[in-house]
Amino acid sequence: MSSEDAAASALAAVAATPLAQIQLTAFSESNIEMWLSEHEHVWDLNHVTKASSKFTLVRSKLPRTIMDVFGQEIGRIGSGPDPYTELCDFLIKNFGRNKWHSYFQLLSLPIAVENVRPLQVLGQLKSLMPFGASDNNEIFMAMFLMRLPESTREAVGAANHATVTAMCAHAENMYSFRGGYASMTAAAAVQQRSKSPAKTDKKKSEKQGKTRQIRSSNVSFFDFKNPKNGSCKFHNYYGAGSEKCNSPCNVTGN
Repeated sequence: MSSEDAAASALAAVAATPLAQIQLTAFSESNIEMWLSEHEHVWDLNHVTKASSKFTLVRSKLPRTIMDVFGQEIGRIGSGPDPYTELCDFLIKNFGRNKWHSYFQLLSLPIAVENVRPLQVLGQLKSLMPFGASDNNEIFMAMFLMRLPESTREAVGAANHATVTAMCAHAENMYSFRGGYASMTAAAAVQQRSKSPAKTDKKKSEKQGKTRQIRSSNVSFFDFKNPKNGSCKFHNYYGAGSEKCNSPCNVTGN
C-alpha cells in the first residue's frame, strides 16, 4: 500500500461513524428497492465504505421471518468477497419487484399531480425505479418534466440540465420563489386577464350607439298612416330612437 493510500485509509477510519451509532430505517418489504436506495445516503453521510460494514448494518434490520428461512444462505453471503452487493441482489431477487413490474408502475403513474412540490414528485418517481437503474436518462427526465406545471416545465426544460437532480433543484427554486403552485396559478390567471381586452359596459355602448332610426321612405311624417300595431306614430315612423311619444304606445308603455 502506498503512503497516499495509507493516509486516505487512516483519514476514512477517523471520519467514519461507529457502526453502533448508525441508524437505518425499518425494513420495508413492500418496496425493498427504495429501502436499499435510502442507505446510499447513510453510507456517504457516515463515511461507511467497507462492504462488510454495510452488510452487517443491513442484516441487522432484516426481520426474524426472513432470517428464520434464509439465515443460512445470508450467512454464506456474509463470508463472500462483496457481501453487501450480494445481499442486496439476494433481497431484491426474493422480495423485490422485477424490473418490468417497476417500469409498468412508473409508466402508470398519473401525470396530473396537483399542488405537489417538485422534490416530492421526483421522490415518487424514483421510488418506482428498478433498483440500480439510472435516473439520468432522457425518458425519466421527460417523465419528471411532464408532471410540472406548464410555466415551470418550460423554464426548466429550456435550461437544458444534464441531470434530473439539477432539473429538480431548478423547479424547487421556482416553487419557493413564487410561493407554491397555488400562487403561480393565480399569477398566471391575473396575467391572462390583463391581456384580454376590457369589456365595454353594455348599457353605455347601447346608449352611445343609439341613433334615431328614420324610415327610408319618401312619405312625410304628416302623410304617414300609422299602422294599428300598438305603437304610436312617432315610434312607427322614427323607430325606437324617437324622442317623442304619443299615448297609447307599447314601446314606452305610455
